[in-house]
Amino acid sequence: MTITESIQVSTARKKTFAYLIDPESRKQIIPLLEEVIFLDDGPIDIGSKYIEISSIAGRRFETTYMVIIFKKNKQISVVARKSIFPIRVDMKLSDEGSNTLISIAIALQLKGIYALGAPLIKSIVAQQIRDILVQMRRNLEKPAKNTEHTD
Repeated sequence: MTITESIQVSTARKKTFAYLIDPESRKQIIPLLEEVIFLDDGPIDIGSKYIEISSIAGRRFETTYMVIIFKKNKQISVVARKSIFPIRVDMKLSDEGSNTLISIAIALQLKGIYALGAPLIKSIVAQQIRDILVQMRRNLEKPAKNTEHTD
């Protein structure tokens, strides 16, 4: 099952991409995300691995991801290497005039009991993606704080 959602933001693609790959930003936009742990040193690139720790309904979930596509300011794609079910996430950025279009596609392979609830899970995940995109737009379009003081 693949779920795709997108949103347009009024920020440049370069700024948007930098925001999306910042682990602190991820915690601001994904409500259930508690922590991101990078398993590699250096900047994010193809082959980079990280763990996302989430708490859902009182249960703690750890998902280990690996970056499989990294096109600076254009795309980052990851696959779960350790998860409750296989997942791939593709985030792509494109120019829309002076704005940026953020597209997220999540491919899930539901098995066992999860497969029985596929329509409900698809609906829930699609709504979560929309909520995350809206929060991204809010954070990216937030006016910068003015740090100048005038007397």
